[in-house]
Order: sequence, then C-alpha cells, then structure tokens
Amino acid sequence: MKKHLFVVIITILTIAIRVSGQDVSSVTDTAHLNRFISALYIKPEVLAKNELSVRLNFDMPRYFRTISSVTGNMEKLSEKVVINEMYVNTYIDYGLTDKLTLFSILPLWAIHHSSPKGIVNGKGLSDIGIGADYRLIKSDNSKNSLTAEGIVFLPSGKSDHLTPYDYPLGMGVVRFKAGLTGMHRYNNSALVWSGYYELRPENSSNINIGDEAGISLIKQNYFYTSFGNFGIEYGALSYLKLADKLSGRNISHTTDYAIDIYAGAWFEYQKNLFLRFGIPYTIFQNRSFLTKYNVLIQLDYRFKP
Repeated sequence: MKKHLFVVIITILTIAIRVSGQDVSSVTDTAHLNRFISALYIKPEVLAKNELSVRLNFDMPRYFRTISSVTGNMEKLSEKVVINEMYVNTYIDYGLTDKLTLFSILPLWAIHHSSPKGIVNGKGLSDIGIGADYRLIKSDNSKNSLTAEGIVFLPSGKSDHLTPYDYPLGMGVVRFKAGLTGMHRYNNSALVWSGYYELRPENSSNINIGDEAGISLIKQNYFYTSFGNFGIEYGALSYLKLADKLSGRNISHTTDYAIDIYAGAWFEYQKNLFLRFGIPYTIFQNRSFLTKYNVLIQLDYRFKP
C-alpha cells in the first residue's frame, strides 16, 4: 500500500508538470477563479467584501512508524498496535472588507489507539480557532499577492482530569499562530509559499507543548472547461516542533520534524461549490523515511455578496 500510494503521487506530479504550459487564453469566463484554491488550508488571498465561505475538511492520517517515547526513534508499527484517527474541521470565512477576512475554525476529533498496553480514546471538540487574514500586497494584474494571518486558539478541548484511557483533545491554554503567505501567478499556474510560527505557552498543569514552525512551497496548474474547472497542485511541506516541557524542563524525545511531498486536485462546479482532495506524504521524519501519509477531502461552498 505504501509503495502504491507513493507511485500515485509521483504520477500526479508528472502529469501536472507536463501540462503546466497549457494555453488557456481562449477561455474568457475565468475572472471568478482569480484566486488560489487548495486542499491545504493555505490562503494567499482574502475574500471579497461580504463574501462568505464555508469549508468542511476531513483529515485521515495513516501511520507506518511512530516516535518511541523510550528511545526517541521512529519505530515500525507492530501488528498488535492500532492507530485510528480522524480530524473534521469546519472553517467559516467572511470578507469584512476587500482587504480583511475574518474566520473561525471548529475542530472535531475522533481518536482510537489500541496496543497490548491498553486502549486510549478521544472524541469531541478540540481547541476552537478565531483569526483574520489581511492583504498586505496585491498587484493591479493580480499576479502577485502577500497576506498576513493571525489565529488565536481557545482551550475548548478537554485537556485535564483525564484518565489513563483518555486522549487529550486540546492543549489547555490559549495559543497564538502567525504566518505570511505569498503568491505569484503566471499563465494558468500559481506558485505559493508560506511560513508560520505557533506559540504555545505553559498550561495550568505546568505542561508546555513545544512551539511549532513550518514552511511550504506549492505549485498549481489550472484547467478551464465548459462543464467545470479543475486544478492540480503539488509541492513540499516541512515543520519543526520544539521539545515539550514539564515545569520548565525539557521532556525527552518530544522534538519532532518532518518533510512532506504533496499532491492534490480540486474541481469547481458552477462557480460556488468546490471538491478538493490531497495527500501529504511524509518522506522524512526524525531520521526515518516514509513514516505516514494523510488523506485530505474537503467540500467548500461560497456565498457571493
């Protein structure tokens, strides 16, 4: 399964690169698509004033290796270990002005881990996010843009008074995330880069989950047809999570870092409804190769002003 999925991703990348030079100059009704569309939650552009967007995102990871809490190494999962996880996120974005978009994130988690040591479950609401995107730069021809983003996550997910069988659904503290996203559009393609840093203070249990930083570089190709519009995207992602702390002291083997390759696609129907699909595949994590992948499926609907 691992090798087959890797081949699928490479095939998508090959097709996308071959068609990147397609000429769409004969297509006239593409003004409504003059924005970046992605299965990843990367937003280099803001909504128009009074525009409303609702997104329902399903994230389903599949693990081949996990970090050992004893050695700190990535170890292959035993046949006796079961890790089932699903993350369902609802995003609601509203264009307050042509430069400022406000949004909220409602996350629901379903976690089930089973091993000879026992069973751990977690189901319910995680930490709610409230944020804003602000357009810093946009050229007159829309070829270049730069957007700043800020998010505050509220401690709404259960994180204390847990039993040994409970999986924490939140971090138990208000945390902050800031990022920048830039885009350059040319012909029927777009190149997007982004970076972020998430600050995670110490919670009431004196536990400090490590801060996290990440970067990404994504390329898209667009295809406009009479029965709908399509896009293929591909690129790379990377993140670094610092060590967790307990009462100010580092907890062993909690630093994490990874590099993902990514391939995805989207379909737009009648200018308002979008179906998106993507697979980030972790090719390197903590000195190990091919450790996991995620399946992303997302539905979007945009209400025009």
